[in-house]
Amino acid sequence: GEDALTIERSGTVTLDGGSARNADDKIFQINAASTFRLSNFRAMNAGKLIRQNGGTTFTVRVFIDRCDVSDMSESIFRTDSSTSTVSMTNTRYSDIGDALFIGVSSGNITQSGNTEY
Repeated sequence: GEDALTIERSGTVTLDGGSARNADDKIFQINAASTFRLSNFRAMNAGKLIRQNGGTTFTVRVFIDRCDVSDMSESIFRTDSSTSTVSMTNTRYSDIGDALFIGVSSGNITQSGNTEY
């Protein structure tokens, strides 16, 4: 029921490998200005893969590479900050819900090599 990982302080967090499923809300929570690098991760059946703390405006930089994300009811990444960025590369996804990314300015999104299945 609770988040698999919460970033509490500024810095860089790198997670390479792993999986999570059946989260009530989100799998990863970001509560401080930071960089989050996620690769080779499989996520299934949650509300969101990654959520920046709601109502916050600090900048978060998210990098998603070589992941497989499916059955999200809302999105892959959600933020309320106009300065946060997301880069998603070489990732497979399906049944993502409302949108791949919510709240991210279109100019702050980079994608390449992704496959919807």
